[in-house]
Amino acid sequence: MSVNPVYAKLHKVMVGFGRVEKDGTNEAQKYRYLSDAQIKEHMNALLSEHGLLFLVKSAEIVASHGVPDSKQYVTDIRLRYEWVDIETGMSVSGEMLGSGSDAMDKGVYKAITGAGKYVAHTTFQLRTKDVPENDGKGPQRPRALPGATTPTRNPANAGAPISAPQRKRLFALMNKAGKSEQEVRQIVANAGYEHTSDILVRDYDAICKEIEA
Repeated sequence: MSVNPVYAKLHKVMVGFGRVEKDGTNEAQKYRYLSDAQIKEHMNALLSEHGLLFLVKSAEIVASHGVPDSKQYVTDIRLRYEWVDIETGMSVSGEMLGSGSDAMDKGVYKAITGAGKYVAHTTFQLRTKDVPENDGKGPQRPRALPGATTPTRNPANAGAPISAPQRKRLFALMNKAGKSEQEVRQIVANAGYEHTSDILVRDYDAICKEIEA
């Protein structure tokens, strides 16, 4: 059985990434992060080396809604993309959801940027050099959030993802607290989640308190 050569090349790109240094700094919250520009710089070099193209096929808007008590609008998209081997013409396709909020007309573009960033994160399992709160004795665990409840106190639907209105409330809290999207993403990541749509009910209140803090 022949194997699509794209998979072998993607594996080489993943190995080539190694650990990537965080290049962004949030002065207000005192944390560093891996920027989209840094990911693209490394990925461009590696894709060129191994003869791969990353093509965005379409960006379908799946939802658009205003944020309560704010001029911001949140746009949710479904990004369809392909990895293409320029030597054989063979490809591997996939989809990724993304969200972007903006008061003007940039929501779609922010959503595309976010979705593309997480395509790279998930495909190449990106690791960073300066992982906070890691004592060097093993893999980092998500930081416990203030107010987190124990399993015995969780509601019946504690293991279910939060609802769309609950997601909207996160953006409302973000604007009320004067926090940026990047700061909220970091709070969500600290809780062990990659996207707001992944947040479980049991952790929702604690994440809200962190955003409000």
